[in-house]
Amino acid sequence: MPTLVSLPRETLEQICGSVASDDFASLLDLALTCKSCWVATNKYRFQCINLTIVSRNKLNRDVQKWNEILQKNSSFTAVRLLMVRGKLPPSEEDDDSLEPDPKYFSPHCRMDSNDELSRLEYSYGFQALELYRSASISQRDDWGSLPTLVEQFHGLRDLIWGCGTLFPPCLLEILHHTLPRCKLHNWAFKLPSLCHRTHEPQDIDEYEYSLATSPSLSSIIFPAYEYDEDNNKLGYNDYGMVEYHEEAVIQLATGLAPNLKSVYIAAGTPEATPGFYDQLRRERPPWAGFFPSNPKKVIRNSTQGQLRELSLSPASLVHFEAWEVHGIFSNLQVLRLWEATLDTLLKAIQCQFPCLKTLVLDITSADPHPVDTAASAFVSSLPPLESILLTGNKRDRTLKAVLDHHGKSLKKISFQPEFNDYEKGHAIPAEWITRIRDSCPNLCNLRLPITRTRGNDQEVAIYRTLGEMPRLTDLSLQLICEGYSQEDDRGLSSSSYLVSDGKKARELLANFALDATLAREIFLTIGKNSSLQRLELNIKVLRCPGTLWEITAFMDDKWKCIRANGDRVVVRKLGEEIRKDNDEWSEEMQMEEEDILEEFEPVFRELWPKKSKRWVHDWHSFPLQTSANNTQ
Repeated sequence: MPTLVSLPRETLEQICGSVASDDFASLLDLALTCKSCWVATNKYRFQCINLTIVSRNKLNRDVQKWNEILQKNSSFTAVRLLMVRGKLPPSEEDDDSLEPDPKYFSPHCRMDSNDELSRLEYSYGFQALELYRSASISQRDDWGSLPTLVEQFHGLRDLIWGCGTLFPPCLLEILHHTLPRCKLHNWAFKLPSLCHRTHEPQDIDEYEYSLATSPSLSSIIFPAYEYDEDNNKLGYNDYGMVEYHEEAVIQLATGLAPNLKSVYIAAGTPEATPGFYDQLRRERPPWAGFFPSNPKKVIRNSTQGQLRELSLSPASLVHFEAWEVHGIFSNLQVLRLWEATLDTLLKAIQCQFPCLKTLVLDITSADPHPVDTAASAFVSSLPPLESILLTGNKRDRTLKAVLDHHGKSLKKISFQPEFNDYEKGHAIPAEWITRIRDSCPNLCNLRLPITRTRGNDQEVAIYRTLGEMPRLTDLSLQLICEGYSQEDDRGLSSSSYLVSDGKKARELLANFALDATLAREIFLTIGKNSSLQRLELNIKVLRCPGTLWEITAFMDDKWKCIRANGDRVVVRKLGEEIRKDNDEWSEEMQMEEEDILEEFEPVFRELWPKKSKRWVHDWHSFPLQTSANNTQ
């Protein structure tokens, strides 16, 4: 029988590639088995490199570290994705003792995540918008050995720039001349010269224009400042400067940036500074263009633009119409409408999207019925979709329109509810899951919230229905635990009542317990006779009082199950890297452990007797109530 050591290198690399695509942690384990595997995994272990910029000295140390690692493993050509985050401070403020700022993009975000960049706030937290709040600093000639490192990445496909410092000329030159096939994703697109005082138009900086129109530019995120209650564009930044990023980006998308494929608009809300209010009193003039002093400098080529993906957050009518009037919708393949208003949906019904394949629709509203009606009409007007993501509370008409008009073509469905801890109705009912099964024969990827009921017959029936979807390979479930009912306000306001009502608290804790054993059992229940390959599980409790919620916070684990072979399942806990990085939070939480449990310890110990020094290690899940298990 051949061993890993005896396999040809090409075969071993194919095995490593298969492992890496499903479970990167297993690839790292495989690399440690023998020298042959170590070498074979190099191609995949070094595909993604992250750099977080804090100071010049730290940047140089990080670059030197990666130079040594990649040279030792002969892996410069293996790098496919480079992510740069942070901010290079001005020379006079540079301090080697500076720590990474958490508001700059999480090092754990990946381009291939389920809904990467579907909405900036959801992907990176609201603090990510701080990237745009500060003036974009241009540090053009002070990047040390970073350009030399990037020049060696001959296989680089994507460079993500999530940095508060303007993308430097030295790297743009490398992209143009050494790495012409590499795509630039500018996730902090802000050009300082597009901001100026009212009625003082200025030409855009020459380098900034070359960056904006670069053939390397593939995707951008930029801030679009809000409109007032009369839909007049405010368009002022925090310093009272008028800004024209949206107008400029529309011009880029219609041909000036020849390879720009994706645009993500993040809502920007200026801070209430004196300068802002002073300028707000003045009428905002229309944009004078990139070069007001010489408009002929803007040379358009024959292309009509390559934009395929547009995300509007918020999708107000003014935002929507600003893009619609330029004929951009005719080539869109992906459209994301966040906080879509009724007016926007009614306008969208009148538009044509002949190439659309993916729709993300956020239809939250204080008055849901008109919006649900308009959203269902919009969905019904579209050509057959392959992927759809719906957020907000349950919208029956919209869901029906999705299944009736797109069920046969859909390959991916994702439902993400807008949670309010004081309401119910967020989980997808069992009857709708049955309708999804019956209406979507080609469904491969599904994400939805379901009700968690301690693994009883109803919950198990949902898992079995999911297992009857013939082509489902990827599934993500959010298990919703219902806490105290709206009618029972005592459970939310009185700790003594919670302790006295031990049965309710005990049921909630038992229902919330999700560990690796239960995750594996859920996977096998769904995937026993199905094509399921990957399952992600997380859990959320609604209407849970603060004291009890703090206990569940220690039990809040997320899991990923991967089919290895037959019924053998690999189960991984998600988020471990983030927890390890946040040492200060972990230490603080450990100090609070005993204090948190003290009030509910009798209830907790009825479920889980003491076995260790720390109660957070004592809890476990309870099995599903199937014919193979004894109920507890």
